[in-house]
Amino acid sequence: MGAIMVTAVFIPFVMLAAMGIPSARPILLKLAPWAALPAFLVAVLFPTGTFMAMPWLFLGGAFALDLTAKVFLAFSAGMWLAAGIYAKGYLEANHDDRKLPFFAFFLGTMGGNLALISAQDMVSYIAFFAIMSFCAYGLIIHERTPANLFAGRVYIAMTILGEVSAFGGMVWAASIAGGHTGFPEVTAALLEQPDRAAILLLLFVGFGIKLGVMPLHVWLPLAHPAAPTPASAVLSGVMIKTGLLLWLRLFPFDEPAVFDGGALVAIGLATAFLAAMIGMTQTHPKALLAYSSISQMGLVAIAIGAGLLMDAGHAAVLGAVLIFAAHHAIAKSALFLGVGIAATDLSTAMRRVLIAGLAMAGAALAGFPLTSGIAAKAGIKAAAGATETGWTPWLDWLVPLTGVTTMLLIVRFLFLIAAPPGEAHGRLNRYMLIPWAVLTLAIPMLPLLILAMGWASPREIGFYPRGVFAAAWPPLMGLAIAFVVFKASAIRSTLAAIRIPAGDVLYPVLRVSDFVRGLLRLVVLTPAQTAQRVPARVNTLSADIRGRVLQRAAKSEAFALGIILMTAIALGMAFIL
Repeated sequence: MGAIMVTAVFIPFVMLAAMGIPSARPILLKLAPWAALPAFLVAVLFPTGTFMAMPWLFLGGAFALDLTAKVFLAFSAGMWLAAGIYAKGYLEANHDDRKLPFFAFFLGTMGGNLALISAQDMVSYIAFFAIMSFCAYGLIIHERTPANLFAGRVYIAMTILGEVSAFGGMVWAASIAGGHTGFPEVTAALLEQPDRAAILLLLFVGFGIKLGVMPLHVWLPLAHPAAPTPASAVLSGVMIKTGLLLWLRLFPFDEPAVFDGGALVAIGLATAFLAAMIGMTQTHPKALLAYSSISQMGLVAIAIGAGLLMDAGHAAVLGAVLIFAAHHAIAKSALFLGVGIAATDLSTAMRRVLIAGLAMAGAALAGFPLTSGIAAKAGIKAAAGATETGWTPWLDWLVPLTGVTTMLLIVRFLFLIAAPPGEAHGRLNRYMLIPWAVLTLAIPMLPLLILAMGWASPREIGFYPRGVFAAAWPPLMGLAIAFVVFKASAIRSTLAAIRIPAGDVLYPVLRVSDFVRGLLRLVVLTPAQTAQRVPARVNTLSADIRGRVLQRAAKSEAFALGIILMTAIALGMAFIL
């Protein structure tokens, strides 16, 4: 049974390898959208505890379907399946002939994502994490515009930083575990290690970049608008949670760790509120949704931090985090797929249906009653309130307030979507419509599934009168604030004038970098060249350098080739080990 599980998870890799045979490509392109189906069936049908050892893989790979892996594999494979079917219709609607490179990178990213979920050792996890991360670069730069290539460069730079930090933290953790790489052994060693803060910091940075917590988030709002819509859905709905999965695997929850947990709670709170405020200034729907994802991952960081602050914290937060991860994957994927549908040629009636569906998905993110959001937010709030430390009174009222900011983001998003596009990108087809409709209908069904499976009681997920009221007032307050802003033209015009570029803190860094590079250029000029060129260069320094960088990036095949070679070398070294 374990062999069947591993085979199903590795099917995307098999299909990717078979694409090297030209005669097989037409069949594989038809099958590629369905590549995640076997993994989804494994997650749903196979019993918890299914295990398979692969001693020949890396330093001895182990794969198991424990509760965490089962839940992550179910919603991850489900979102990849929905995105794959949607991608078939999306590429046809946009008359995009680059199906082979898209699905090649799509399968590589999917394979790495699905394989790492059931990995039970650090070497297997980091290897498949790297495959997923580097293959996603090809999805981000699918359309080779200068802006997309710039987003790809930012993404790959942050990915390399994350890989180096994660690898360093894992090697250090393995060294204190006596050379063991299995998650249980390493976690036990971390529990006994008093000076673990530096190791946890490396793991936090390495996997926090993928999760998107501030200030490690800058790639997300650039990558989402750049990637095709189905790729954006899995980037936000699935891939960013691989960092969360590693935190659940390795962080030492079973002993109070006030310093580690308190820092993570503070970072989570800052992320939840700052990302929402920046997101409200965005004019691109997918950039706004990217900041919404960053804000929601702040809530996850709060829950993980709370777990580090209490005895038996893993058991206290695990259920809440798993429900939240599944809920966010479904709701956020539905929102992203809806953006692609909104860009097609829709009738007035169909656009109203789309807005209604997107409003329900957005209300779920804000934690509105009778949606999956109430179950997710109730669990997070309960975990945060159980810390019994100095953070408790703050979290009791700050966590519900995130529902206000989330609802404001969703109202802003719906206004952006409601306006018909200036130029429609093709006609809506069933391959786009069906996955979006299924995900939208799954939002109110998720809490019913949780109750039916006995994973939580109605009280635990907020399904009782007081719980419903507690969940309802934050999004309703957000709606009231949005109504006041809409009616007050002075406030509306003031807010409209505030524009923070996607990537926010990245741009001041680029400005400083441009200035320093410009000064270095001036230093090497001769006096005659300086007298001739300084005035113009002072006025156009930033724009000139950035334009040159983007021009070279757009024309550079060497950059893409370098990424491919680097990935090949990394994989080769991993297999040699």
